[in-house]
Amino acid sequence: MALQNNMDFPGSDVAQVYASDAKHCQQLCTAHPSCMFFTFVRPDWTRDNRHFYCYFKVTASGEPKIQTLIFGATSGYSLRSCTPELTEFPVYQNVDFLGADYKTLFTANYGDCQRVCTDDPFSWVRTPVEGVDFWGEDIQNRMVDSAEACQKACDEDDKCQFYTYLTEQFIDRDYRHRCFLKRTITIPAPPKIVKLQNVVSGFSLMAVP
Repeated sequence: MALQNNMDFPGSDVAQVYASDAKHCQQLCTAHPSCMFFTFVRPDWTRDNRHFYCYFKVTASGEPKIQTLIFGATSGYSLRSCTPELTEFPVYQNVDFLGADYKTLFTANYGDCQRVCTDDPFSWVRTPVEGVDFWGEDIQNRMVDSAEACQKACDEDDKCQFYTYLTEQFIDRDYRHRCFLKRTITIPAPPKIVKLQNVVSGFSLMAVP
């Protein structure tokens, strides 16, 4: 289902987590057993400092009680109701998307494999995000030369789920080029996301939720 920009589904909250963007919020909602729809507060939200908040919502009807136009919010629905058909996503016979694997498991057929991929909250969040700090939950930190090297360090650490890298332009010289590897034992999402200049954050390409 399409995301609705500048739309709020107020009320009916069952949980709140942090997400890196609206698609990530949608995937987290899909993975949650109760979430039917959601509202994500974008970085350009100006009413308060609730940036990157992802609100899971549920009603008896499965539809929002209220829909309000408001700048800085994006809303949408769980993909769970869409996954039995998956008609909008084609499959390709005799084609291999080579490399970039981060999880292997057995399924009965390619349709089940596609559903597992769709339900995986990590499958849509492979691109690092600039100007965003995945705050807290550090398991270690080290000095590296680049955001790519920090990504590689996270990939090679079986405990790392996501990371934040402080660039050469970071305001505090003592922390420049520092790579923070992170992990949470709850839902596979950073416990807090904040806007911060001259940092790069991303997810392990090898992480298993």
